[in-house]
Amino acid sequence: MPSDFEGVTACFSPGVNNRKDFEDELVQRYDTPCYLCDYSSDVRNFSSPLIAGRRSFFKLWLDVGNKENSISLDDWVKMSPTNSGDLVLQMDIEGAEYRNILGTSDSTLKRFRYIVLELHGLRRAFEDPAILSQVLLPFLEKLHKNLVCVHVHPNNYSDEGWISGVETNIGDVMKVTFCRRDWYEANLHNRAARVVLPHPLDIKRNNLQRMPIVLGDEWLGRKRSVEDQIGLMRDEIDFIRCKQEHDIEQRLGKLNEALYDSITFTMRAQAQQGASALSESEAIALEEIANGKSYLISSTAGLSTTGVISEDYAPYFFHTNLDFNQWITVDLEECRTIRRIVIANRRDACWSRAKFLFLVTHLEMDYRSGKVNYINAPPSFFSAAPEDAVIDIPPTAARFITIVSPLYTYLHLSKIQVYATTSPDSNASEGPKESLSK
Repeated sequence: MPSDFEGVTACFSPGVNNRKDFEDELVQRYDTPCYLCDYSSDVRNFSSPLIAGRRSFFKLWLDVGNKENSISLDDWVKMSPTNSGDLVLQMDIEGAEYRNILGTSDSTLKRFRYIVLELHGLRRAFEDPAILSQVLLPFLEKLHKNLVCVHVHPNNYSDEGWISGVETNIGDVMKVTFCRRDWYEANLHNRAARVVLPHPLDIKRNNLQRMPIVLGDEWLGRKRSVEDQIGLMRDEIDFIRCKQEHDIEQRLGKLNEALYDSITFTMRAQAQQGASALSESEAIALEEIANGKSYLISSTAGLSTTGVISEDYAPYFFHTNLDFNQWITVDLEECRTIRRIVIANRRDACWSRAKFLFLVTHLEMDYRSGKVNYINAPPSFFSAAPEDAVIDIPPTAARFITIVSPLYTYLHLSKIQVYATTSPDSNASEGPKESLSK
């Protein structure tokens, strides 16, 4: 996108899917208010919380014709507090973009300085004359009245197609950026004189396991420069490297499964020999002590390595890198007598990554000399509606608890609760003797 957001008073973003990285960046970099809507999403499952006064969310579809659980773009803009200034539209609504743009008034569309759309089903449109003439061409003509296309990027999750007559390729799904014509002519025309596709800032492959789709020279209106061709060669080399890394990851994943299958029965048998489940009266007498306590993780895939345990559980509240022996350690701040740990798997995807977990209770920060319990999670722990794993242990004195997996995997959980007796117990059982080497 063009980076000039001076005078932009809001961004409208239909199609959230519980992720809003783009909107987070707009607020952080430009302090731009963002309005979001998506009936399939839920604010409780967002990957990051809404910022009060800078974001709002409607659990509605964006649609035309006053349909149930929906709002039109015209009505959405009218009811917002943005009566002046330019707007931004970021729309990814899985094929509903055509009827929504066609059903939006020109006066509303003129308010958007930038419009970023993901267009779907383009191969079918160019293969079916009726779709091309009745949907795609009227859609593009409406946008062309007041907007200029300044960037296009094919998504390589789907195969490319071909446009007959000009014999050039097209992505079945493409991200397209438009700029309002008056703004383009006043601010961007000279800077956009030399088109570069793919742009250096593009994500070359949405799907890392497939070759990138490179739009032909016809999209540029000229032959590619030597610089551009070298860039494409770099992309191809990068794809080969990533594919090799993926193949290695797949083989390690199979090794993980083999280790898991061969050891699980033994571990479950040992777990059954441990402490029996707490009675209801014993459980009621316990105190949950992890909420508000700090934690540290072994590595991070984008989030911080430190944080504070909260009862406001998202799909996950931490995310390690992919490696062996990934862990999260919670500091309980004082030695307590632990009786029960409750954990919840990630809520939105990738549940099998938590298949082989251990609980370590320890007095010092380093968990490797601590007391180990295998987490015998129920089968539903690894499902789309995960059941919590409840681990009851003999009375064990500990200041720290660690959840760790020795497998080559990511670690990400949505909940950790620690239940202890109401006061430290100096006579607590020593618990299991095993140690988990890192």
